[in-house]
Amino acid sequence: MRLSVLLLALIFGSSRTAEACTGAGPRDAISARDGAAAVFAGRVLTIRLVRARRGAEYAVTFAVERVWKGASSPRVEVRTELASAACGYPFRVGRT
Repeated sequence: MRLSVLLLALIFGSSRTAEACTGAGPRDAISARDGAAAVFAGRVLTIRLVRARRGAEYAVTFAVERVWKGASSPRVEVRTELASAACGYPFRVGRT
């Protein structure tokens, strides 16, 4: 699971609030890392349903455990769609 979070973190667009899906994305991990504002591993603290431009989405707050790039604060919020078909990711509280 930690690898899954790391791979998702590779495509985040911002170290403050990020979106877990940006279309097709990069073809390899190095390109993803180089194009990302933040790459980190962390534990999910909270998952909230929030209003968004496109309706609703989840705001997932992580306790940052390891940083490879960006993510200078101890907590990072990531936004993800509600359904995996819309590029959402099924984060779970307490998981890494």
